[in-house]
Amino acid sequence: MPKKYNLLKPDQRLVKKIQQAAGCSSIVATIIANRQVKTQKELDLFLSPTLNKMRSPFSLAGIQKAVERIHRALIKKEKILVFVDYDADGVCSGAILVQTLRHLGADVQYLIPHRHTDGYGLTEQHITDVVIPGKFSLLITADCGSTASLPISRATERGIDVIVTDHHEVDPCARVNAAYAFVNPKDKGDCSGLADLAGVGVAFYLIVCLRSYLREKSFFNPQRPEPNLKGLADLVCIGTIADCVPLVHDNRILVNAGLEVLRSGKTRPGVKALLEVAGIEPAKITSTDVGFKMAPRINAASRMAHANTAIELFLSEDEQTAKKLAAQLNQYNEERKLLVEKILAQIGEKFEADPSLFDRKALILSDRSWPTGVLGIIAGKIAEKYQRPAIIISLDEKEGKGSARSVPGVDIYKCLSSLSGYLVGFGGHNQAAGLKISLDQIEPFKAAVEQYMSCETLTNPEQDAMVVDYEIGFEEISEALVSELQKLEPFGQCNPEPVFLARNIRSSGAQVLKGGHRKMYLAQPVSESERTYSAIHFNAESTEAAPADYQAVAFKLAWNHWRGKQTIQFIVLDAA
Repeated sequence: MPKKYNLLKPDQRLVKKIQQAAGCSSIVATIIANRQVKTQKELDLFLSPTLNKMRSPFSLAGIQKAVERIHRALIKKEKILVFVDYDADGVCSGAILVQTLRHLGADVQYLIPHRHTDGYGLTEQHITDVVIPGKFSLLITADCGSTASLPISRATERGIDVIVTDHHEVDPCARVNAAYAFVNPKDKGDCSGLADLAGVGVAFYLIVCLRSYLREKSFFNPQRPEPNLKGLADLVCIGTIADCVPLVHDNRILVNAGLEVLRSGKTRPGVKALLEVAGIEPAKITSTDVGFKMAPRINAASRMAHANTAIELFLSEDEQTAKKLAAQLNQYNEERKLLVEKILAQIGEKFEADPSLFDRKALILSDRSWPTGVLGIIAGKIAEKYQRPAIIISLDEKEGKGSARSVPGVDIYKCLSSLSGYLVGFGGHNQAAGLKISLDQIEPFKAAVEQYMSCETLTNPEQDAMVVDYEIGFEEISEALVSELQKLEPFGQCNPEPVFLARNIRSSGAQVLKGGHRKMYLAQPVSESERTYSAIHFNAESTEAAPADYQAVAFKLAWNHWRGKQTIQFIVLDAA
């Protein structure tokens, strides 16, 4: 179905100012202006996101207290447990904490809950069954813990100190007052301005501050050298991109540094092995490769089995072991794809059986056969396809476990907070969340969500429109332009890949490839350019023959590498 287009129109005075300051083309200057880059300082950071422009990690509330406690644990040889979330951000967070603490000589172990049997986050059972019997005196969370009030209180009662490192929303009613140190830039008491950090960003900043503190304490010596923080940048980059946080300010700096490490080939054995099974050439890796090829394989571990496979991959120092673990992740990912296809087909049948679903302002679907590990993926695909919030719930004998994904303009976390009385528990972000619900509350919850969306969601004609950066003529497209566009990397939230719109397009040589992808060649007869460009339309809605002419085509520009040659390719997003 053709989309409406929202063509961005930045102030032309700002565009000219950027063009002069950056020495770039007017097209690239327009795109930068579209990203709300207005001042010289913002432009410098956008075009040159170097590590020396990071904000001070010590500005994070609670971080000084945290590093002092870790120092004490190192000196006294205390047993440390790192409790790790099972998603890609959590795994990367846990890996850099465990790796660094081991390097510093710590007696450290990690624990990752099983997604299917344990569910999300730290529980009282973890404290009673693992932490206390293991005689751990310090517990550090990685990408979780912000709402684990009862488990942390239980640990504190037994003399176990807890350091929370997290970035999830903080429920004021469940504020973790019992934690020895609480490091979460989303906490209302934090004034660092680092609220966009992913969990791995918070963990990395803890390590940065720890190294600085240990320097002051003359902790390092020839037998105990300082940890190489640049060597952690690969995992910081992967975790940040995987968690879909805004790639602005410090996140842009961290991801840029990580991409440099990944492109250099000087990364850990586990990352090298993962790049190989994902078919990524290190020297040409982009943020898109990380988000769509690496992150799904990391997440597949917890979705299909256990996240221990993923963290062991990143902690492995042996190439052969790393290759075996990467191959296992790849296999999990293939199994995950088949499972997702099966469930999406089942959901399609539900829509056919109940057409009233098309009229709902939010889609809440449940089934006993759906594994919890893929609910987030399913919810994301349903939300994207039907352009409304989706909550997908897996049922067992006692309760339902669900994942929610939203659309721009709808804060799903706020929705769940307002309706928390229907839920056993919940947590997450404004665009993604998880929940637990009693079986007898599902129908009332559906009605309450529908009512909430009717009252809270504002009608915005542009919300469903495809945002376009620039309307372009084929005579403006060149190899130089595509090279310039690459300098705007890394792409992600708040800095999406530029989208172009071209009108009056002629199509030829169209063919449907395996998976429903349409390949074709595009030309613009009204243009001064006589060039024809190769184009690929992924997941084209129709397998019918492509029309000979399009009124408009929305697309991204990319390089296509084939048999040693580099050519321009259109990535078609919409053709009408």
